[in-house]
Amino acid sequence: MDSYADKNFSKEFLPPYIIDYYSGTSYRYIENTIAPPQDFYSLTDVDLNIMQITSCPQEWMATYRLMGIGTVVSFPLYLQGKFWGLVIANNRHVKPIDLQNRKICTFIVQNAMSKYEIFVKEGQLNINTQTQTFQHKLLERLTHHKTINCALVESMENLRLMMNSDGIAIYNEGDIYLNGKTPLDKLVF
Repeated sequence: MDSYADKNFSKEFLPPYIIDYYSGTSYRYIENTIAPPQDFYSLTDVDLNIMQITSCPQEWMATYRLMGIGTVVSFPLYLQGKFWGLVIANNRHVKPIDLQNRKICTFIVQNAMSKYEIFVKEGQLNINTQTQTFQHKLLERLTHHKTINCALVESMENLRLMMNSDGIAIYNEGDIYLNGKTPLDKLVF
């Protein structure tokens, strides 16, 4: 539904018991939020949370109804083995989604999250590589210069780029060194 696209919700919207409900399976499916929940009878104890079609907690069901949602399918997202977020797909009208389509959607969401996790890990590796390279260059410059200040001033561009900042200033014993977009000398200190 367009009115809910790209909205952010507070973390209170997902208390721990709701996270437990949504992370209990690879997806959750509620075909008809308007219909009353069905009664389930069993001769033995059955954990209903392991079933994808188990009704969600009442406050969420009330929220779905209030929002005018007829059908909901949701997929938990995991990053490094921990619950990271939730994809909720919905329709204003009751819209049956067959099992095969739900499984395909589950695969697509899990695959996208897996690719994102690889991207995050590669980004972390890249940051570690940049840090090690910077550290090596700084140590090399320290051997050529008399003070750490001279080595830092020579490394300002790399330091600024590593921090992804617009500008950097180094102040040492009354001297000001600027790199990138910075205010005038008088405004810096």
